[in-house]
Amino acid sequence: MRGLITRSIAVAALAAGAAWAQPVAITTTSPLPPATIGATYSQTFGASGGSGSYTWSASGQPGWLSMTAAGVLGGLPPSTAIDSTFTVTVTDANDSTNFASGQFTLPLALAIATPSPLPPGTVGVNYSQPLTAIGGSGTYTWVVSVGSLPGGLSLNPATGLISGQPTTAIAAASFTIQATDTNLATGSKQFALTINPAIVVTTNSPLPQGTVGVNYSQGLTASGGSGTYTWAVSVGSLPGGLSLNPATGLISGQPTTAAAAASFTIQATDTNLATGSKQFALTINPAIVITTSSPLPAGTVGVNYSQSVTASGGSGTYTWAVSVGSLPGGLSLNPATGLIGGQPT
Repeated sequence: MRGLITRSIAVAALAAGAAWAQPVAITTTSPLPPATIGATYSQTFGASGGSGSYTWSASGQPGWLSMTAAGVLGGLPPSTAIDSTFTVTVTDANDSTNFASGQFTLPLALAIATPSPLPPGTVGVNYSQPLTAIGGSGTYTWVVSVGSLPGGLSLNPATGLISGQPTTAIAAASFTIQATDTNLATGSKQFALTINPAIVVTTNSPLPQGTVGVNYSQGLTASGGSGTYTWAVSVGSLPGGLSLNPATGLISGQPTTAAAAASFTIQATDTNLATGSKQFALTINPAIVITTSSPLPAGTVGVNYSQSVTASGGSGTYTWAVSVGSLPGGLSLNPATGLIGGQPT
């Protein structure tokens, strides 16, 4: 009889143990697979134990991450993302007190954050562009892993600085930069970089001559560089009465003083602050003065008349004309020589 009772108790204990579920446990481990800037992140969590289905939640995670009730953690990391640590909790279906929580770290994969294309450079002008990376750990080492930088430029392996003086114009150089962290994790990115031709002020020197008191207008032109040009007198000064339009490169005004050969340097600066300059010479002639005295020698009706008119100042040859009034009948003015001649009538 005693043996029978003992056997019954043992069987009852076995049945009760079979109905008792194991505690819930999160089977996903930390750290999680790293997230990559610019790529949607998704990680499904797993659990064991408990009974029925699981309900998941997360707390303390960055704003770009969210957890679904089904246990999928996901989101799109922004360019400012950093390594994150947060809490994940799972609860079983039949007993709200049967749950498990864990601390999880989501590292950020090493990625180069500098955008492409890089700012353009100009032949013969110093270029300096730092590269930046995010994620990984420790310090970065930089290298050109595919292709090569434009001629004259180099990459500092310790700082990620691209610098130098480009030697050759190129429409769009293409190369890949790789960053390696202290743990030898790597991230790479393809870049495009345009090298513009050197800025050259193409207007010839000396400039066309001007004359005191006469409106002067001369446009300057340039080639190379990129964007629009800004103009300035970088050495010396323009002759008195003249000015340079910084937006259009037009030299204009009324010269006030004669100058045999004024000398000055004009600089053109493009949108990227690359510059090109050229020295110019500009002669400002004295004002034109008719030197023949008035009144002119008298003439007689029917008798040939000949009187030359002379002038000084200005430049080149003169062209003559009666600008106000008229000559006496029978007389005319030679426009090429300034000779008044004919028979007065």
